[in-house]
Amino acid sequence: MLIILSVLGVLLVISVSIAVYLALFARHKARVILDDRNKVRHLLNNLPGMAYQSYNRTDWPMILVSEGCEELTGWSKAAFESGDLLWGKLIHPDDYLRVCEVVKQAISHNTLFELEYRIITKSKDVRLVWERGEAVNSMLHNELILEGFITDITTIKLVEKEVLSSHAFSDAIVSSVVEGVVTIDHTGSIKSFNNAAQAMFGYTFDEVKNKNIKSLMPSNYADHHDQYLSNYLRNHQANIIGVGRELQAKRKDGSVFAIHLSVSEIQSHEKTMFVGLIRDITQQRATAEQTRKYIEQMAHVERLNSLGEMAAGIAHEVNQPLTAISLFSQSGKSLCNSGKFDRLPEIFEKVSQHARRAGAVLERMQVMTKQGDRQKELVDCNLLIGDIVKLAESDARMRNISIKISLCEISANVFVDTVQIQQVMLNLLRNGMEAMQAAKLENGNIIELRAELISQTPHRPNRQTVVKISVLDSGCGLSSNMTDKLFTAFSSTKENGMGIGLSISKSIIEEHGGRIHYSSNSPAGTVFYFILPVVD
Repeated sequence: MLIILSVLGVLLVISVSIAVYLALFARHKARVILDDRNKVRHLLNNLPGMAYQSYNRTDWPMILVSEGCEELTGWSKAAFESGDLLWGKLIHPDDYLRVCEVVKQAISHNTLFELEYRIITKSKDVRLVWERGEAVNSMLHNELILEGFITDITTIKLVEKEVLSSHAFSDAIVSSVVEGVVTIDHTGSIKSFNNAAQAMFGYTFDEVKNKNIKSLMPSNYADHHDQYLSNYLRNHQANIIGVGRELQAKRKDGSVFAIHLSVSEIQSHEKTMFVGLIRDITQQRATAEQTRKYIEQMAHVERLNSLGEMAAGIAHEVNQPLTAISLFSQSGKSLCNSGKFDRLPEIFEKVSQHARRAGAVLERMQVMTKQGDRQKELVDCNLLIGDIVKLAESDARMRNISIKISLCEISANVFVDTVQIQQVMLNLLRNGMEAMQAAKLENGNIIELRAELISQTPHRPNRQTVVKISVLDSGCGLSSNMTDKLFTAFSSTKENGMGIGLSISKSIIEEHGGRIHYSSNSPAGTVFYFILPVVD
């Protein structure tokens, strides 16, 4: 019995010792846990953002959040943890579906999710936040919950945007240093003026800094500039901004010169700025004028050449009325000698007709040989064709060729240099007749000059009515090795040709806003035609 009591006493002592140890261990563990929690809480409360646990339910009700939630959102910790405030209600409506999809995809693939989106704070401010989180299984809640961290990156993004804007501005300047580069603000005040611009306008940057860009414009452009700028800022109505165009600028010495200006809009420091790229096109304009004069000179040479080739025909044309005048004069003399005066008025009228005919031929020849600037005029194309046939018909008779004309059914006015367009038609007619003569065709051959109206053709963007003037011959046609260079200067299908007729004709027609082409004529020959816009 004594032994049993002793054993029980030992067991009791051991049990008490174990209980005391466990109590002391539990207290220590609780102290450690509490200490760890305090450290974690302190850490979370000092982080620039909000740690959270939330249910994976609609709008993500929060289980717990760190104290940083109030600084981030303006709402208290209690508001979230009570369930009265759902996180999804703070997400910007335009970003909500994207956030849902990112979280959903991360859960389905068992991965972390990371994204940027906007929230609306208690004070209705819009903030940009960054969130990183993951889905975990909670034994406590017996369901899948979300754990993560959310922080405000609004300021960071603003700085980033500022840096990018600065880089974009610098890149624009660096990439355009060979041209004049000017930047202005929304009021038109000059904010930068690169070296090329200084050389171009004769001003230093200090002389134009903060001055209105109108100081670099002649009055006819300066008067409208402010209106252009205000219209663009108000409704993006672009007259210059976003539209490259040629206009005039004014140097420091007052001289006016031609420039090409293209303007782009940039955002800098949340302000609207405009960058203008300026190119001096004075030399380009001079080159274009020299080219125009050269074409005019070549056209004059071609007209003289044409007249040389048609000299026999023109002489014949003039000789006919002169011969008739001589004959009728002799007849009149005979009638006077015989006393038959009653027929003299008829004789005099015929003499007058033939004199006028000779004068008209000489007048047309004189016009063809004139050189220099000419004035365009409004001409009925049917009358234009009628006049050119009169000039070419003698040459056609010498070649035993008849000229057939097909005129527009209604009047069609074109705004042209009459002499130049006549030159084109004469050149095409002469080329066609020479091709027919070279083909050694039989007598009775016909070359056709045709005019027709084409209304609202689909391939013309402005769907303007045009007149098509064609010359159709039945000659030997064009060889395949000539078609590629047909309108190239000094390329000729004729043995002794200069090779500039078609080239000049092309330049003349294009200068009038038209086009010139060719095609095969069935069953033989070639069709040359040009198109001119009709003036209503």
